[in-house]
Amino acid sequence: FLPEQWINKLSTRIIAISGEVRKILVEWEKVPEDKIAYIPHGFLLEEFEQVDKKLVKSLAEKYKLQQGWPIIGVVSRFTEWKGVQYIVPAFRELLKQYPDAVLLLFNAGGDYEKEVTSLLSEIPANSYRTIPFEANISAAYHLMNVCVHTPIDEHSEAFGQIYIEALAAGIPMVCTSSGIANDILEHKKNAWLVPYKEIQPIIEGIKTILSDPLLQQALQKNGKETARGFSLKNMIDKLNHLYETA
Repeated sequence: FLPEQWINKLSTRIIAISGEVRKILVEWEKVPEDKIAYIPHGFLLEEFEQVDKKLVKSLAEKYKLQQGWPIIGVVSRFTEWKGVQYIVPAFRELLKQYPDAVLLLFNAGGDYEKEVTSLLSEIPANSYRTIPFEANISAAYHLMNVCVHTPIDEHSEAFGQIYIEALAAGIPMVCTSSGIANDILEHKKNAWLVPYKEIQPIIEGIKTILSDPLLQQALQKNGKETARGFSLKNMIDKLNHLYETA
């Protein structure tokens, strides 16, 4: 037995934070389905919905974005399975049509930094910002015209809080479907979904969103509605119920 198999065997209930985690528990680790409780993470959604405009403006000044448009945002560590290596070449192509575009890379750094830095060296230095840490990340989403998140397969993210944060902030998102995204995202309804490990669909998704105000509005509206299902209260209520009925 592996350690996780012993834990699974001895546990009375196991919480799955996404459908993908539940699938892995059942299909890979052979956990009985009736032992699993589906309880996704919860968030203080108002932190992303209700952001001080002065704070957003100060962040724009901090990162020298006054002349930049569009702003393409990424919130991902530099690790292979996050798929940033597909976003940077897509952005490089985007610059041909939008020469004033800026790529914001939050949480920049990780074991794939050498590879990502090499790709970044192929675009003008004033076209991107690498930001290892931003304390006001909920406000930082409001700098973005499009948020891009491209994990390389359906289970790279166990959950993927970036999805919920971007939806709650009302930022149109181009993304692959991983973790909780498999449960909640619909192409062109609340996000623009793209295939794994492909560059051209990312480019097409960003360009389509930027050129279609009605699509932007639909993604913003539907995205916020989707995010409301992930309130902190919902999660706490489900956890309370689980423990009360255990």
